Amino acid sequence: MCNLSSRSVLFCSPILLLLFSLIALAQADTDQPDIEASITALYGSDLAPIVLFGQPAAVGEVIQANLDYGDGTSTPPFRDPLPDRYLCWSGGWRNHDMSVISRIGISAGAGRDVLLIVDIAGARGFQPGSAGYIKILNPKWRIVGVVAGDARLNTNYAGFGVRIDKEHGYVEWYGRGGCPACGCHENGLNFVLLLRKTK
Repeated sequence: MCNLSSRSVLFCSPILLLLFSLIALAQADTDQPDIEASITALYGSDLAPIVLFGQPAAVGEVIQANLDYGDGTSTPPFRDPLPDRYLCWSGGWRNHDMSVISRIGISAGAGRDVLLIVDIAGARGFQPGSAGYIKILNPKWRIVGVVAGDARLNTNYAGFGVRIDKEHGYVEWYGRGGCPACGCHENGLNFVLLLRKTK
């Protein structure tokens, strides 16, 4: 046990320094984000605003977020915003409300499962489309797979579509459709990923 004598303070300092370092590292680890995303490009006209993990964002802006919720945290299950739909005159429901990447917590207890809603609004005008990415930063989280929707994008004009790399926790997309003067909001991207935290 340390006391305030000069000899003991010198002897105890390395132990105290190590203890404070370990506490700081543990605190830093809990503050690190689990995921990041960016919509790097939007093409067409009448573009919708962007909301990533509940935060307004600009084209090209990177937003980071946490995925942990439930028991053992101070965070309730996520309910990030979702867009509204309208019925286009040419037929079919379209998202022109907002482009979102949103978290929905679906687990009871420790919160090991998150639905990640990828709903990128289409656009009007010349060859509408978008580009962007999602990256898992915390290796404890992984992409299980697509559980709803269609992870495809029209690439008649340009692009490679959608790539989902489950092993490395990475999703990227780029596509512009072939419509030269779209009257409705076309070529949106709409699918749902299941993310799971390993024990």
